Amino acid sequence: MVLDEGAEVVGHGAILPPQGGQANPSLLVLLRLGLWKMPFVVGWGACARFLALLDVIAAIEHEVTSADADLNSGNYYTIEAYCVAVDRHGRGLGARMLPPLLARADAARRPAFLLTQLAGNVRFYARHGFAVIDERDAELKGAPFHCWAMKRLPAAAAAAAAVLSAAVS
Repeated sequence: MVLDEGAEVVGHGAILPPQGGQANPSLLVLLRLGLWKMPFVVGWGACARFLALLDVIAAIEHEVTSADADLNSGNYYTIEAYCVAVDRHGRGLGARMLPPLLARADAARRPAFLLTQLAGNVRFYARHGFAVIDERDAELKGAPFHCWAMKRLPAAAAAAAAVLSAAVS
């Protein structure tokens, strides 16, 4: 999903359908999506760090989802690349984008899963029915970061709607 204001993209996000485990696109798919341009745009070092980060994140996702009874079958939806431009935070744009994505998981009666590295995001996702199922410190080539794993069960959809409705009233 892409949210734009005129010609400017101010937010985007995706929900990946169940894949029997973690998303692991083939090299051919990544090349078709334009990943081959990345080293020329951001540099080889940044590209290598990005690919290493994907490996760290995939390992965390695998460990967390394998240990969770609702997720270990791989039959869950994954929220990916969800963000709103910093200068647009606090305007409800993220809250407007998320329900249509989550509707896919709810319609299939499947849980949704995500990883985030920002505490503010944890509060945002909690308002939409997600619960923290794992929290840990991680490291990428000596640079530490914190990571929260969150899931949202289909039953959480009604509860989140009630909370949001009460907050608006």
